[in-house]
Amino acid sequence: MELVSGFKYKLILENEEIFTPCINKLPNVVDLPELFDISEFHTKEDGDELTVSGNMTSKWNYDSTDRIDGFVTLYRYERREWVATLYSMTVKDVCSVIYDDKQYWYELWTKHIISSKNVRENCLMSGTKFIYEPFVVDIHIDIKAVVPLGRNKFVIYLKAFDKDLNVRDPTLCLEIVGDVIRL
Repeated sequence: MELVSGFKYKLILENEEIFTPCINKLPNVVDLPELFDISEFHTKEDGDELTVSGNMTSKWNYDSTDRIDGFVTLYRYERREWVATLYSMTVKDVCSVIYDDKQYWYELWTKHIISSKNVRENCLMSGTKFIYEPFVVDIHIDIKAVVPLGRNKFVIYLKAFDKDLNVRDPTLCLEIVGDVIRL
């Protein structure tokens, strides 16, 4: 039996800082700098490569019994507006899978956090420092699906839920904008 391989795609980032402020957000939604000190987080563009180094420290004051869930949606820029695609993902309890090497984000991001013991113990709690070894950002995916080419963005929300499943403010929003190409 022959296995069918998927299509290979790459996201070429539009913003050297990687994360773009979210647009049209609700009052309880904040951008990365409001919940993380990113003053020591560095990115450097060198031709087609973007290198990340330094660290960021959480300022997020949620309760240690809260669960953090992640929500990601892919949008395509079409006719002067962002349109949601069919691609989305929900991650229940981000802290329990942040270092799961079977997750896509592990290869892309979390395997480069050298303060992993601290992050495993404290996740996103205030004071947690994410120290990064220098690495080149390479956002690529190999899937058995057709992804819209051209200008796209990932909108990522992280929400804290208390033990009664009520959302605890604030909600963190990140956007990653770039051009998707097929390899």
